[in-house]
Amino acid sequence: MLTRIQHSLVRGCLTMTPAKSTDGLARSSRWITYSVPMSDSVSETLTSRAVEAITCAPIPQKALIAAINTLGPMAGASRIEGARIGAEAGQKAAATVSFSVAGAVREAFGEEAWGRAYDAHDNLFKIRYGVRLRSGRRALGREVDSYRKAAIFWTRNPKLVNPMRDRRIWVQVSRNFEPVIPLTVEGVRAALFDFEERIAFDPGVLGGGTHELAAEVWASWQKHEYAGAESHRAGASGSITL
Repeated sequence: MLTRIQHSLVRGCLTMTPAKSTDGLARSSRWITYSVPMSDSVSETLTSRAVEAITCAPIPQKALIAAINTLGPMAGASRIEGARIGAEAGQKAAATVSFSVAGAVREAFGEEAWGRAYDAHDNLFKIRYGVRLRSGRRALGREVDSYRKAAIFWTRNPKLVNPMRDRRIWVQVSRNFEPVIPLTVEGVRAALFDFEERIAFDPGVLGGGTHELAAEVWASWQKHEYAGAESHRAGASGSITL
């Protein structure tokens, strides 16, 4: 979300409220007002804690913005959610494991963040992920260990950006080495942070009957202009009848 920050030039304190638009800087003899993109969770955390080091010290404007942007990708603010297993019985059994990365990194990955990253030459976001499927102590099928990449680029394509705007930055996502350019921000987020992996295995390994399935999933990424380095794991369970 965009957070409106009003910085007092007299006392050095600030107030934070939701911003409706990016109005740029507004200056008076007593205040500087500007907008900073940050995730909902980070904004709520900063507000609830009333961070003393930022809110009550006479900090120069540039240093203040840098400090808030550093706090933006707070460790642990992202998470894996919705992990589940869908099983398919047959001569070649399979399980489809799906999950999503949610939270701060997903919320931050939008046009404001892309613009900052492009200006800082931070043009490539890489997320590594994996899936391991088991039944009891038996490993089933191949273990997934792969990655996705998002390349930030400048464009004039009117299907992606408004050509009358100052910023013309968009993203291409590579999934399984196949590049796609979604037409919306939510489409970009889904292409990068939503996962679905089908793992086939020999049903003879388990034999007839109903068997419990368990999947371990993980995802990690490095630090960027809009996200801190994080690594997350989660599990899912299901069953299959052969």
